[in-house]
Amino acid sequence: MEEAMPGFMMRLVQEFADKVQPALADRYLREGEVGRCRICGRPTSRDREICSFCAVRMRAAGTATG
Repeated sequence: MEEAMPGFMMRLVQEFADKVQPALADRYLREGEVGRCRICGRPTSRDREICSFCAVRMRAAGTATG
């Protein structure tokens, strides 16, 4: 599809991000239930200071998660 219509995949992803993702967030995301990672700012469980991605990255680097 990309060969026949250059930029098709990029437009598909942008369309999802612009239209579908906000609709899903309105329906399923409740701000009170989501915390923010103190390192990257991405969503994490409310009871965690560091998201799983940052925790794994720190473990791999040999840094304590505190």
